[in-house]
Amino acid sequence: MSKPAFLSKRLAYRLVEQTDIPFFDAALHDPQVMQYMSIRFTTDQPGREQWNWYQSQLAAGTALFFAVFTQETKDFCGVVSLYYYDATNHKAELGYWLLPKYWGQGYAVEACLAILTEARTLWNLHRVEAIIETDHVASRRVLMKCGFNFEGILREMELKSGSWIDLEVWGQLLSNK
Repeated sequence: MSKPAFLSKRLAYRLVEQTDIPFFDAALHDPQVMQYMSIRFTTDQPGREQWNWYQSQLAAGTALFFAVFTQETKDFCGVVSLYYYDATNHKAELGYWLLPKYWGQGYAVEACLAILTEARTLWNLHRVEAIIETDHVASRRVLMKCGFNFEGILREMELKSGSWIDLEVWGQLLSNK
């Protein structure tokens, strides 16, 4: 692992690198990881496609994508990100995914809180949003523990596996902290 950009209690974070593609590929082939992700890939190399998307967003200056590792073992855990950055309105969207072996241990909450702390410094964000599928109970708990507020439901917002699904919008005003 390259030198971390920042640390939290148990985790280390650095900007995603091309060397992470095998991690992305393994995760994005995992049905458990993909269950609540609305990403659609056009090739049999989802890790490379995800890397290319990360790079396009980073180049545009509209996102920060951090690979997450355990400090103790240096094992790759997942990705935490801020994307769709809107400089005019000082807002961005929070995203995160972890490998299943790291679920249920508080890593998602730790990673989200860490990137929110960084966001205050890096981008002077006023608002952060998160959009999740309505049946993603674990992600809802993560957002609640991170201080997000439920703001509403986007009815039939996405077409997934041939059916329209609803999405929940969660928000947090960072300037009120």
